[in-house]
Amino acid sequence: MNMSRMKFNYANGNMAIVNMETGKVRVFSEGCRLLVDDCEIDYDAIEQQCVNGIHNARAKAIRYAGLGQWSDFNDGLCAISWMLYPDGQYFADSDGYGMEDNDEEVVYAIIDTDLNIIEPFRPVKNVEAYLKEVGKNVNYHKNIEISQWKQK
Repeated sequence: MNMSRMKFNYANGNMAIVNMETGKVRVFSEGCRLLVDDCEIDYDAIEQQCVNGIHNARAKAIRYAGLGQWSDFNDGLCAISWMLYPDGQYFADSDGYGMEDNDEEVVYAIIDTDLNIIEPFRPVKNVEAYLKEVGKNVNYHKNIEISQWKQK
């Protein structure tokens, strides 16, 4: 797929992705609320690794940097990010007062060109490696489906 056919639209606090070839649109956020199903968020992994951000995940709240595009649709997949909680410096004033002792908590989801979330939002240490692994699994399953279809 020509990657210029996928468009990320950010307007008025909303984020949507448009597949320009098919005309399909998926709105991922509206205002400060993430518009995904519960099955598209890995709450267990987030609870274990994002102690400050789990409340925002459960509320599907977009309070800080919002959603972002981590990658282009290489091999038909794209990673999108959601900042659940900023690093402690976010809360500090110019003198450093109010700073918290925490790291940024960001989770990632993998979407395909049909705009489906094929891997739920979860903490990921190495997004590039994760995309490659997911891509291998997706291609493996596609090859199995094709070979089963050909046998019929």
